[in-house]
Amino acid sequence: LEELLIKYPDEPIASKRYAKIAKELGTRTLMQVQSRVQKYFIALKKEGLPVPGRDPKTAMLRNTRKRAYCNHVSASTKFMKAFDFGDSAEHNTELSSIMENEEDQSNTSKMPDPIRPR
Repeated sequence: LEELLIKYPDEPIASKRYAKIAKELGTRTLMQVQSRVQKYFIALKKEGLPVPGRDPKTAMLRNTRKRAYCNHVSASTKFMKAFDFGDSAEHNTELSSIMENEEDQSNTSKMPDPIRPR
């Protein structure tokens, strides 16, 4: 791969370069060559070596991985299933009814007299 990158220098449209490399290899598609070159350039950058052409956007790659990880965190889990909510379900309904009554009273106190329910 390194020899072919030297043989085919950087072009304004990188896909043409990758197509030439893929054609010479014969066993890889354009996308496979593009992916491998990208990985090679990222490895060079991580080692602190000079990268020919444009710098790979490693910051953008890290952000997409973080977003993908966050999506997996919010997936369903068995953590809450470990707790028994059977006894507290009645308590929760009592609390919710108390909260609803307080909301109703606070809303009616702000209404003008003709609109306030009797």
